[in-house]
Amino acid sequence: MILMGQFGIRANYSKLNYPGINKVYGTSNEVVLNPQFEAGIDYWFRLKEKRLEFMPELAYNSSSSTISEIDVKHTMFLFYVNAHVYPFDFAGDCNCPTFSKEGNSIKKGFFIQLAPVIGVSAKRYGAVVDTVQGTKDLTYGIRGGLGVDFGVSDIITITPIVSYAYLASQDWSSLSRIASPTSEELTTNVSGLQAGIRLGLRFDYKGSKRRR
Repeated sequence: MILMGQFGIRANYSKLNYPGINKVYGTSNEVVLNPQFEAGIDYWFRLKEKRLEFMPELAYNSSSSTISEIDVKHTMFLFYVNAHVYPFDFAGDCNCPTFSKEGNSIKKGFFIQLAPVIGVSAKRYGAVVDTVQGTKDLTYGIRGGLGVDFGVSDIITITPIVSYAYLASQDWSSLSRIASPTSEELTTNVSGLQAGIRLGLRFDYKGSKRRR
């Protein structure tokens, strides 16, 4: 019950850019593989006496585009290690939801987010998964942002988050081999803004009094 009692559900709308692909295949009126939609689930825990909270997250990111007359779908299976630090309430030792903390809600709920990320980048062309080398590869990077926790109750917390994400170079050589047979190597980093919301659930919390 404790494991399932401290978790969150996340949804992101992202405007991540693929400059390497866009430089070769994009146009002045089109940015390829944009936007992206991402959904994830996380598990929450924190330091005992400091407001440094951790939320490891498994997420699925999806985008699609028509590139050089080829239907392309890009999916990423990602593992984030989200860390939230609360600079205006860092010394707070109350292990209770934002709703049960007395005082200014913005002060108690504002945080800075930092999240290393690693995952798998997978490409699909047309209706068939492309089997050439490079279709799936490791991707990694980091994101950082700002957010505010709004406690609806001791059990439910709503958290809007705005962040900037960066993923290191991804191998898209499989696309270049299909779209331009004379060109084989194509890599690009991926970066841009994310706007998201987290629904936090604390079924483990049994406190009945508001704490300072």
